[in-house]
Amino acid sequence: MSTGFFDIETQNLFADVGGRGGLEKLRLSVAGLIVDDQPCCFYEEEDASDLIDVLSGLDLIVGHNLLRFDYPVLTPYDDKRLLPKLVPKTLDTWAYIYCRTQEMVSLNNLTRNNIGFAKSGYGGDMPRLWREGKKDEVKEYNRHDVELTKGVYLHGVQKGYVWYTSRRKADEDPGADPRVKLEVDW
Repeated sequence: MSTGFFDIETQNLFADVGGRGGLEKLRLSVAGLIVDDQPCCFYEEEDASDLIDVLSGLDLIVGHNLLRFDYPVLTPYDDKRLLPKLVPKTLDTWAYIYCRTQEMVSLNNLTRNNIGFAKSGYGGDMPRLWREGKKDEVKEYNRHDVELTKGVYLHGVQKGYVWYTSRRKADEDPGADPRVKLEVDW
């Protein structure tokens, strides 16, 4: 069974495209994909159709917020209309946790609580860096996010649970440990 760990960066921010309703206008700058234990491969905007083809050939696609963000951003590049076929074989860690807890949990929250690493930067800086021609920096940030996603997924597979820091729990009882252990079956 082939498993792909996947994340994208965009050329624009929501502020550049009129808000969250403009996901398809964000435009792909680069996508990182790790298949099983292979090194990370990168796909730039001109390779977006190839990326979708590769994703289509995988048995499982794992990412954080793929369904609400990454796939909608890729929609303009989906000439073959393959993205809807990816949904059933997608494990979106953001959606998985939200469906069970009604809490929006960031990738950084998960990585800090489960594998002891933090994200290497701020995603909102990536469009500017890309426009400035700092493509290697953006790719390195993206690769790191893909590796973190893989680490969180594997933690859940091996342990049967993930930890996250709950804003709701912190608000309800400021003196209590805000961490929550969530059983996962991915």
